[in-house]
Amino acid sequence: MKGKLDELQSLKAKKEELLNELNQMREALKVDDKAKTEGVSNLAAIQRRIRELEWQVQTNSLDIEEEKRLVKRIEELRKKENELKKYAKLKEKYKEGRAQLLAKKVELSTVRSKMTEIVGELKIQRELLEKKKAERDAIVNQIIELKKRIEELSAMIDKLGNDVSEKQKELGSAIEMSRRGSQTWSRQEEQRIMEKKKEEVKEKMKKTNRLSFHEFRILYDGAQGSDGE
Repeated sequence: MKGKLDELQSLKAKKEELLNELNQMREALKVDDKAKTEGVSNLAAIQRRIRELEWQVQTNSLDIEEEKRLVKRIEELRKKENELKKYAKLKEKYKEGRAQLLAKKVELSTVRSKMTEIVGELKIQRELLEKKKAERDAIVNQIIELKKRIEELSAMIDKLGNDVSEKQKELGSAIEMSRRGSQTWSRQEEQRIMEKKKEEVKEKMKKTNRLSFHEFRILYDGAQGSDGE
């Protein structure tokens, strides 16, 4: 787009230059057109008349006054001839100027066509650029939303991690409490069984039955055998 814009600026400058040249050429042609119309068609007739008068002076016997009059007339016609020759040159100059003016118009038309083409290309490029900007903005918005979602998920993961740590601590505490409770219950159960066996041994003693060594140990030590009795 920058290259096209630079080219467009260059063509605008060229167009202004051509317009100035065309205006100058038109003004010059106005002057030449006025001059070329002033009697150019009479040049041949004047030249013919000069030849006739010169021949008359050279071939006829004239008195002094008549000869002076003819010579004066010839001089007047010579001046007129010179003026008409100048006008003839102006006519050629006018033709050349018209041709140059036409060439400048063609060049100006070419420049304008090229400018129109570039403006069309720039319009397409601008539309494409706007489309790409819209796509970019949409992607940026998506990235922002995804980043926000990632931050939310990261916060959730951190919270879950903390919750897991807390639950692990609670689970560890519960396991420890369960283990301790199990041990306490085992000791209490063991004590209950032992007390029951002691009562049984005491009842046996009341009946004066003989006690075994193992029963003595239960009664006095609270010990038990390897079989848990």
